[in-house]
Amino acid sequence: MVKVYISGPITAPTDDDIRANVERADAAGRALAAAGYNPFIPHKQTQGWHATTSFTREQYLALDFDWLQLCQAIYMLPGWEESLGALAEYEEALRLGIPVVRSIDELEALFPGEGTLAPVRRSALYREPQIICEY
Repeated sequence: MVKVYISGPITAPTDDDIRANVERADAAGRALAAAGYNPFIPHKQTQGWHATTSFTREQYLALDFDWLQLCQAIYMLPGWEESLGALAEYEEALRLGIPVVRSIDELEALFPGEGTLAPVRRSALYREPQIICEY
């Protein structure tokens, strides 16, 4: 399964703006997963950390770059050009030779027929389907 790193702004003037940025990244991740890709959403990994840690931008980027190198593509969200973190992720992707995309169509062109979320074979320990969550 093609792993796709989602890059876009998270830092914003207000907590509401930060939440909106996280939601945009999360929505992109849901769309990518629905299309059969495996998204990594760094926004979700470190959501809320700005209030409880004193990490520097470089420390956040070290975490991000570690994940980025495991991905086959980087998906740039609108507004990424205005984000110092997303600009750094973009440059790192170019350095690593990771393709940069801005749409699912671009992903499908790069990885034709690979956007499939195949069912996982259950072991004998899990004979019945498990309900993860109910809405």
